[in-house]
Amino acid sequence: MSVEHARVHSANDYSLASLRARKGTSTISVCLPARNEADTVGSIVDSIVAHFGPGNGGAPSLVDEVIVMDDRSTDTTAAVAASAGARVISVDAVLPDAGVGSGKGNVLWKSVAASVGDIIVWVDAESKEQYMFVNALRERDLKTHR
Repeated sequence: MSVEHARVHSANDYSLASLRARKGTSTISVCLPARNEADTVGSIVDSIVAHFGPGNGGAPSLVDEVIVMDDRSTDTTAAVAASAGARVISVDAVLPDAGVGSGKGNVLWKSVAASVGDIIVWVDAESKEQYMFVNALRERDLKTHR
């Protein structure tokens, strides 16, 4: 596919209500790999929970779980993430029989084993920008998981 024919989507292309409707019985996990991200992880988790958690008036949540995969942080990343509403999992607690790994790739593949979602969305934990990751949940993607 040439660049001229690439599909480009914006979070504004999809309403939260339409994504919730398309979700059906699929489950969605948001995973944030993190190492020493105490300064940023709390606001990111907070934003995800506030925007995509349980809706007003009892509407179902779009995101079923938010996981922070803590990669041996030496700061307060785990405590900050948990206080913002994430389930924090130590990378060493997942698949320990696979041996000790290192780096972001290790955290990513272990997050697949740790999450329960039919769809997994990875969000960076180090940017101070508030993420609008709805592009990863395009209606086409949700259709295939119903």
